[in-house]
Amino acid sequence: MSNTDDLLKAFNAIRDALMAPDTATLESLIAKDYRGFDLRGNVETREAILDCYRPGVAHLEEFEVNDIRTHLSGNLGMVTGLGALTGIYGGDRFSHTVRFCDVFQFSDSRWQLLFTQTTEVVEAE
Repeated sequence: MSNTDDLLKAFNAIRDALMAPDTATLESLIAKDYRGFDLRGNVETREAILDCYRPGVAHLEEFEVNDIRTHLSGNLGMVTGLGALTGIYGGDRFSHTVRFCDVFQFSDSRWQLLFTQTTEVVEAE
């Protein structure tokens, strides 16, 4: 079984691949049966993520993470934290602060992203 350091390496490799964008790396790190929910509650699939991060579609300028915590349970690993993302999608600028929970599965001697839940953090007025 893999350890927390390997789990964080997989998490950071996904972040780096999203910034690049590097869909070949994303294909290897996102499980084929991945399912997630974006910050508006929409269902995300592996194919949707790969389509979004093909060159020329989405461009991340910043993807900072803080308050990272990990938890391992059998062949599952969870990474939670606070993320700040800025970039351009479909010609429109975006900037979001989000809480996220990424669930990874250790299979075939590697961690793969299995599930993501993202919630936008809105400043109280």
